[in-house]
Amino acid sequence: MHHLKYVREDYLHQSPKSLMQYEDFAFADTSEDIEGSGNFTYLNSEIEVFAGYHTIIARPKVPLNHRFIAYYLDSDNFRVQIQRQVNGVKVYSITQSILNRTRHGTCRR
Repeated sequence: MHHLKYVREDYLHQSPKSLMQYEDFAFADTSEDIEGSGNFTYLNSEIEVFAGYHTIIARPKVPLNHRFIAYYLDSDNFRVQIQRQVNGVKVYSITQSILNRTRHGTCRR
């Protein structure tokens, strides 16, 4: 028995927007605390990765140094912008619009 979560192959072809590309960023769209608002991961490999529910895939609008952007997105300067805009009581929600309203909006879909 295989206990790792996976997505059926046919689903990957039905939902190509859920597949991440090299150097994409995936943001968690919810957090249980304000400090976790803006949590993300950066895909720095060519492996096929499916971004599941409660994620927002973001790509820079122009070519740039993706590692630098990853450091910036993890900075207090960026996180505070997100934390000031999220809504929620028990769970804080982040949206694509919130990402786009940051000083250096990063989301493109």
